[in-house]
Amino acid sequence: MFKKIISITIFYFLVAFNNSYADLINDIKISGNERISDETVILFGDIKKNSNLDNDNLNEILKKLYETSFFKNISIDIKNNILYINVIENPLIQSVIFNGIKNKGIIQNLKDNILQKEKSSYVQSKIKEDQNRIINSLRINGYYFSKIETNIKRNNNNTVDIIYDISLGEKALIRKIKFIGNKIFKDNKLRKVIVSEEAKFWKFLSTKKNIDIKRFSLDENLLRNFYKNNGYYNVQINSSFAQIIEERYFEVIYNINAGQKFFFNDLKLNIPIDYNERDFTNLQNLLLNFKGEPFALNKIEEILEEVDEIALSNNYDFVSA
Repeated sequence: MFKKIISITIFYFLVAFNNSYADLINDIKISGNERISDETVILFGDIKKNSNLDNDNLNEILKKLYETSFFKNISIDIKNNILYINVIENPLIQSVIFNGIKNKGIIQNLKDNILQKEKSSYVQSKIKEDQNRIINSLRINGYYFSKIETNIKRNNNNTVDIIYDISLGEKALIRKIKFIGNKIFKDNKLRKVIVSEEAKFWKFLSTKKNIDIKRFSLDENLLRNFYKNNGYYNVQINSSFAQIIEERYFEVIYNINAGQKFFFNDLKLNIPIDYNERDFTNLQNLLLNFKGEPFALNKIEEILEEVDEIALSNNYDFVSA
């Protein structure tokens, strides 16, 4: 009984102690905002009148307001049950300019990819990330050696112009495509499977000869499906990478482990007893033809397509395989 009384006494003491650091907010005063309305500040800060605010609440308000990217500096204070919020707004981005690029399609792609867009708030810390995004976008378009300088022009009305001076350089081209590892198939055959191409003088219109990291991922998927359709179900494309071998020319290498080759053994068809077996004659013949053949995903698709055809032709509405 004595222990129970002690624990209850301490509990009420702690509650009273914590509440002593919370203030009841009767009013909210906001200053320093020009473009952003008071209502917007209150909304994004999730601030409510006639509520108790302690230090943790104030820190949470600061965090939410900074996350909007609207403000460069924010200060909060409570006096006489009034919450005072003073802000300094980030400048508004009036225009984003890309010098050194004539292709309108590339410019539009860059504008879509950057974080700092026109009519949004300018945040200095995002400039470096946007530079990286621009460099990566240009590399996808083959300009692997491009360089960029960024200038910020500050205007009188708390707006800025972001100016990117870009030197594209020469396009990076694929000189040679190699396949290493336990690849089974010859390089010439594998080159016909992928999308990327070696740069030849007669391919002056092709963009597939340019270095493109995203295309390498597509190539990996194409190689993987090719091997699986030729019996190598456990194939692994361990890596794909490009290494520079001379000025503006790269060698692209795909590392392949084909693994063991698999074959179809017995293929059996199980159908409900109330179905007519003659309706499945073509499918049975298909299964017999596949026996002994290399395992292939496209053969599985062929079987499923035949099942769908049987279902449509014979009103087996609820067939699934």
